[in-house]
Amino acid sequence: MRIARTFLAVFISGAMLLSGAAFASAASWGPKTSTYQGNVKVTGSGSLTRYAGYSRSVVKVTDAATDNIASYGYTDFTKIKETCTTFGGSYWVVATAGSCNLTGSAKHYSSAEKTNTTFSTTFDKPWCDSNGNDCANYGYKVVAGACAQMPWPIPDSCTYAYVEYHRP
Repeated sequence: MRIARTFLAVFISGAMLLSGAAFASAASWGPKTSTYQGNVKVTGSGSLTRYAGYSRSVVKVTDAATDNIASYGYTDFTKIKETCTTFGGSYWVVATAGSCNLTGSAKHYSSAEKTNTTFSTTFDKPWCDSNGNDCANYGYKVVAGACAQMPWPIPDSCTYAYVEYHRP
């Protein structure tokens, strides 16, 4: 009897997962640091969460250096234009960028630049626009990170980005 109940629980869990039942899934990332000339400029961490109606990115930024160079957090949401495939089957959540075709146009969100402080910022991206159109039917590739705004001509000093795939 115990084996039958265990099998039933596993079967129902698998069926819910494959059916795309609405549930939230979250992953935390960081802390990650970025350095310039041997000095840590910015530390970033956060979480990416997939909800039933949208994706959420929370980015925590710490301006690690007291050099008055501002830091900011960012998130890019890029629409996936077809079902992702890997290992010969179709999957909605994948671990490698090469297995999904993207629309190529990312929506970039960035926090205000702040100096000598730690702050968090949240970015939400719904699956469809406010009119129920322009939907991300196959989900988003979500990329998050933190950067220090370096003076020109030096490129921004950014943490390695955290990447995750979300589906509606």
